[in-house]
Amino acid sequence: MESIQANADSRCSCREQFCRFVRSLPIPAALLDEQMSYLAVSRSWTRDLYLRESGDEGAPTRDDEEDLPDFGAQWQGMYKSCLESGQEQCELIPDQHDEETTNWVRWQMQPWFDERGNVRGVVVYREVLNPGMGDRCALPSFRDNANAAYSSLLRLYKELDKRFQERNRQLQQTNSRLHDEIRAHEQDQIALRRHAQMLDLANDTIMILDLNYRIVYWNHGAERLYKWTRTEALSQPVHDFLKTEFPYPPEQIKRTLLDRGYWQGELVHSKRDGSRIVVESRWTLQYDDDGNPSAILEINHDISDRKDAEAALRESEARLREKNRQLKHTLEELKNTQAQLIQTEKMSSLGQLVAGVAHEINNPVNFIYGNLNHTKQYMEDLLKTIELYQKYYPEPIAEIEELADDIDLHFILKDLPKMLASMQVGAERIREIVRSLRNFSRSDRAECQVVDLHEGIENTLLLLKHRFKSKGNSCKIEIIKEYGKLPLVECYAGQMNQVFMNILGNAIDALEELAEFDSERHSFKIWIRTQMLDDNRLEIRIADNAGGIDEKTKNKLFDPFFTTKPPGKGTGLGLAISYQIVVERHGGQLECISEQGKGTEFVISIPPYPQD
Repeated sequence: MESIQANADSRCSCREQFCRFVRSLPIPAALLDEQMSYLAVSRSWTRDLYLRESGDEGAPTRDDEEDLPDFGAQWQGMYKSCLESGQEQCELIPDQHDEETTNWVRWQMQPWFDERGNVRGVVVYREVLNPGMGDRCALPSFRDNANAAYSSLLRLYKELDKRFQERNRQLQQTNSRLHDEIRAHEQDQIALRRHAQMLDLANDTIMILDLNYRIVYWNHGAERLYKWTRTEALSQPVHDFLKTEFPYPPEQIKRTLLDRGYWQGELVHSKRDGSRIVVESRWTLQYDDDGNPSAILEINHDISDRKDAEAALRESEARLREKNRQLKHTLEELKNTQAQLIQTEKMSSLGQLVAGVAHEINNPVNFIYGNLNHTKQYMEDLLKTIELYQKYYPEPIAEIEELADDIDLHFILKDLPKMLASMQVGAERIREIVRSLRNFSRSDRAECQVVDLHEGIENTLLLLKHRFKSKGNSCKIEIIKEYGKLPLVECYAGQMNQVFMNILGNAIDALEELAEFDSERHSFKIWIRTQMLDDNRLEIRIADNAGGIDEKTKNKLFDPFFTTKPPGKGTGLGLAISYQIVVERHGGQLECISEQGKGTEFVISIPPYPQD
């Protein structure tokens, strides 16, 4: 039972395909079954044979009978022969159009088969080759001029006979050639139908376009993808029909197609429901027998899912890269913060230690400094007393004179005031150093205070003074101050002193390093310039005449842990912390200007008041 049903379905499938084919033909054609009943006809067949459509698709009839008209024994013989032999039949049969006109009709019959190869009917093609012309000729009267008419008719007959023979020969040649061309055309049509059936089995969308990009073939794959039927798609301009979105101008694609014979790329199309899809499209130019372009074969494969997956993957990769970047940035910030906390803690501990030491030193120094004035006064009084004794008792006893010689009283009287003055200068120097230490490492640096930046620079220079003097292999550095008039500044004084210390310390290191390689050079200088800018900002410039910095190194100067110093001499945090203090804590700018061989200059600019 299933086999019978499968055979029936197979016959139905073939019959439907042949019916659609016959209906689409532009010539008079009909599809008949084994009982000579209509299955489908072309519009030209209906028009030429005066048929009417019954309403049942593919089953027209004449006005006066339900079945085929009687086309004569010759026609029916051709039909039976075609069914029995399974081979094409072709005959010319006269058709009396009216009393004076005879049409010669070329009938061609081809069997059609089901998928098992069984003959299921006949495809009939009808073509009127040449309508006959019936001429009514009035013959001359035999009684008037019988002899002349006979002679004229004889000559005319011979001439007509000669022309008829020649015309008949030409018609036979033409008929033979047309017969061959028709047979070749029919073979091409058969091959085309077979190819079309194969193309319909493909999953990809396959369409054939004319040179004006109008659709002339639309396979089942295109119907499945775009949801438009073949009837709806045929003759449509494909790019308007599918609302094609090109990757670049269409004219460029067309030039590539004509130059290379093919083009391949991605297009965006619209389906019947308006949704957009991405297809991988390949266009191939088709040529006729003379090598001229005749059509365009376009094959499209839907890659929307793949493109969506690629877009999702790219988006996921972008999110992952962003997360990695953020994580890396967070780790760097954590490292920087940790290092800065360590450095800040060290500076805080060092500041507390220096403040403590300064306090402990300050007490005895104040005691010494305070007693020096009294000691000086006492000594001056004693010296005056001795001078009076010498004046009024010029001849001392022998024991006093001996003691004066032993202690060299004359030298003591001259050197003692000098010694006391030197002690006073030393005590004042110690007090000044202690005061600078306390100012530099003041414990209140966490609060903004109104300070004189020049005082902070001077305190820093005082602490670094021992490095400016020439000792052993170290160079003597000249400090050139060009101070402008600056107002008091509200800032974190201790942190700003730390910035001055870092930049000046780096300048000294650079000059000492230069001195090791250029021992004959005698000019080692550091310039400190301050000024008030027009945009209400203070500027401090600290420059040296060392060897300078190359561009690659300059771009990394403010990176944490970057240093050009040998191990043990630098942590790589000094300039990074200085940048943070100036830029982030004070809303200012810290810039390095340097050229290799021409020294280095650091420019600090800050507002006089904290920025919101």
